[in-house]
Amino acid sequence: MSYQAVSQNFPMWDILERQYIAYKPSDSGDRESLEKYGVQKIIIPIQFATMQAFLTFLMEIFTSMKPVLRVRGADPASIRKARVMETALDYDYRGNRGYFMLQQWFLNACRYGYGVMENTWGTKQTLKKILSPGPSSKMVLEGIEFNVPGAITYDYGWYTIFEGNKWQIIDNRQWFPDPRVSISRFQEGSFCGRRSTIHDNDLFKMEEQGLFFNTSRLAATGWKGSTRDSDIGATDNQRSRNNPMLAFAQELAMAKKARMHVDEMLEIELIPKEYELSEEERPQKWLFNIIDGTSIVRAEPSPFTLYPYSVAEIFPDTLAFMSQGLMELTQPLSTHLDFLFNSHMANVRKAIKDQLLVDPSRVSIEDLLDPDDGKLIRLLPMAYGTDPAAAVKQLAIVDVTRGHSEDAKMIMELWERITGQPSAAFGQVESGRRTALELQGVFRQAGSRMKMIADLISSTGVAPLTEQMAELRKENMTLTQFIEIAGQTAADLGVRPEEIVEGFLALKKDHLDGVFSYPAEEGVLPQDRAGTADYLDGLLDKISKAPFLAQIFDPVAIVRETTRQRGVHNIDDFLNKGIIAQSNIFSPEMINEYLQRKSIEPIPIGGNGAPVGRPDEGVASGREGLSIAGAINGAGRPRDY
Repeated sequence: MSYQAVSQNFPMWDILERQYIAYKPSDSGDRESLEKYGVQKIIIPIQFATMQAFLTFLMEIFTSMKPVLRVRGADPASIRKARVMETALDYDYRGNRGYFMLQQWFLNACRYGYGVMENTWGTKQTLKKILSPGPSSKMVLEGIEFNVPGAITYDYGWYTIFEGNKWQIIDNRQWFPDPRVSISRFQEGSFCGRRSTIHDNDLFKMEEQGLFFNTSRLAATGWKGSTRDSDIGATDNQRSRNNPMLAFAQELAMAKKARMHVDEMLEIELIPKEYELSEEERPQKWLFNIIDGTSIVRAEPSPFTLYPYSVAEIFPDTLAFMSQGLMELTQPLSTHLDFLFNSHMANVRKAIKDQLLVDPSRVSIEDLLDPDDGKLIRLLPMAYGTDPAAAVKQLAIVDVTRGHSEDAKMIMELWERITGQPSAAFGQVESGRRTALELQGVFRQAGSRMKMIADLISSTGVAPLTEQMAELRKENMTLTQFIEIAGQTAADLGVRPEEIVEGFLALKKDHLDGVFSYPAEEGVLPQDRAGTADYLDGLLDKISKAPFLAQIFDPVAIVRETTRQRGVHNIDDFLNKGIIAQSNIFSPEMINEYLQRKSIEPIPIGGNGAPVGRPDEGVASGREGLSIAGAINGAGRPRDY
């Protein structure tokens, strides 16, 4: 059911993929043109240019603010814990090469209409020699039983190098949601699954971890010998891709050729008692893994609250099963543009290739066919004394494609209106004079339109992905992980100071126990960040000229935010590592006013009759330590010189 609904888009997706990489299969006309002129028909990579400009804008919006994944505390007790959760999710983001994964996710959304990201909890392990304790034993001494630790061994074992959320981009052709609901609401469907390939080694690891079973049957059920399509009933044609059984057989054949297995993971809501899975009579989500369509290697209640997928859509439509993407919207224009260009170039090639009308009784044909430059064409005896122009005449060819260039310009104007991307978005400056205000308005309007699409992606994909990652971290984290906190203090994160070691937090599961919300639409336009930095520069200048404002605003915090808005995120590396204290700037008039009200008192520091050495008052001894006066004037008897 799901495959038949999704596969209706396969032919269009094939066209879009060829347009994106500007690939055109050669035909007989291309081969002839290559032989004669060394060129052939092409696909103008306008789709590629548009997608790259669009992706650049999206990546700037989502990744310019750090951390990329945002978490907010939903109650007063969770505000600081939300900052810890943001730091933990940023660790997962970097561990998954987040920038690359987000770019591919957004690319699929723009190309196919929606992009699918799978998020699960997992570890990355490597086999290496490690020190580990051997099995313990029991010893009874005087009636008391003691547990004796085993001997330390140095042997190969699995060493965990990463534990956290794991991302995987799912091929749209291999993801099968419930078609009875729209993709925007796929979490409300009764089932959701995906198909992929898996190697024997990965099956072994999964069974060793207790996730899979029954994998020993796979060797017996697999095909032996040849894996040609005819041996397993698979066909290789366009029609077979719309038939679920034929399509699966074809994918299985390809997997066998690569010595892989087809892994189908299905999460479905069912009543377990009806299928003799358990005694539960209420609907429950179960997770199944089927290898090569024959062996069930996993069957258990689903560990996920929601389906472990996040879907980003650029033009979501809740009334349709799936919506179109940006490339599908512009595909007809791209096809017309290719036709106009290729037909014009073909006419040009025809025009520059001479077509002559010749009287062979008056002109040497061999001289005309000589390809060398600067050739001499000899006249035959019958042409002696006559006009040579009458023997050879070039045929005039009319360029019927002269207007194609104007038509192409018209298509590009439509392209800009449809996509909302002016030529400036491609990094091109239009000819002609424009005021700075007019140009800024064009940029802002185009940016606002693309910002709306970015907000939709944030609402449909990024925010749900962040929620899934946070829930999996709270439920599955087992190891203590050292996570960089980028200049934040223990007070900022609500943790004990001893849990921070040289700028790294020793993160534990109880640090993440809070109630969180996951905001969407928090991306910032690039021009907004530049404007914000300029505004903060002006604010800092006003504060320096009006000292009373320094009592309200923190100049250091303003400088840090200004620097961050301009794209420098490691400003903490340049901070003075000495003692940093909060200070206020007072004008002389304010100091005199406070002195008259006795709100402040001067501290004697020696000279003009002031005491030197240990003061008589203001010095505490014992556990209390020194007062400010004692710290400034010194403690103890002054030396006699």
